[in-house]
Amino acid sequence: MNDLFAKMFELLFKGGNMNNDLYDTNVYGTVGIIMLILAIALPCAFYFALDKARYAGFKTWFFFLLGNFLLDFLLTFFLARRAVAPIAEYPITQYLYLGFVVALYGLVLYFLLSLLLKRFTTSLSRSPF
Repeated sequence: MNDLFAKMFELLFKGGNMNNDLYDTNVYGTVGIIMLILAIALPCAFYFALDKARYAGFKTWFFFLLGNFLLDFLLTFFLARRAVAPIAEYPITQYLYLGFVVALYGLVLYFLLSLLLKRFTTSLSRSPF
């Protein structure tokens, strides 16, 4: 899994030597699996656990999307920093950029899964649009 996520994240994240350290410490695989779990769990929770008419619309869906983005970003930032900091010193902007890239992928997966899952609900079939 580390190989797959490394190739995927390195398309947008050009970290130089940091890429090697992230790969060696298996950070790519860890944050990739966390990203997948969040991108699947949060839309499932929204569409199936909150399948009530009062949650229909853009606002609640957007809060779940924002929560997915923030969780991906923060978990990636802290996990990468914790794993790589003992090995080498990198600027904090590198960790922020990696967190943003992973959160962006999570955002896209959340959106695509939302388009699929909304077809299987009764009250939220028009959320987000």
